[in-house]
Amino acid sequence: MKKERLSCISENLSRDSTPNMDRSWISDEYENGVEEFLQFAQQNAPEMGGLYLCPCFKCLNGRRQSLNDIRTRLICDGISPTYTKWIWHGELP
Repeated sequence: MKKERLSCISENLSRDSTPNMDRSWISDEYENGVEEFLQFAQQNAPEMGGLYLCPCFKCLNGRRQSLNDIRTRLICDGISPTYTKWIWHGELP
């Protein structure tokens, strides 16, 4: 996962001239939580051609992405802080 973290930061640096916030604070616990979320989503959420709603801060469950793209977005952008009940990913309300 550390490679993912570094590629996220370097990708953001190459997109614009202003570097994004340092993401080195992302803990192993957060990364493990992302992996648990992705496993839960894959087992429980409706998918359309291998795509799932992305709960990252930018997509806000409004765009479908592959699990790999969701992983990258959750690591790079973070999860929406208001998405605490995973209703779009198979958790019952």
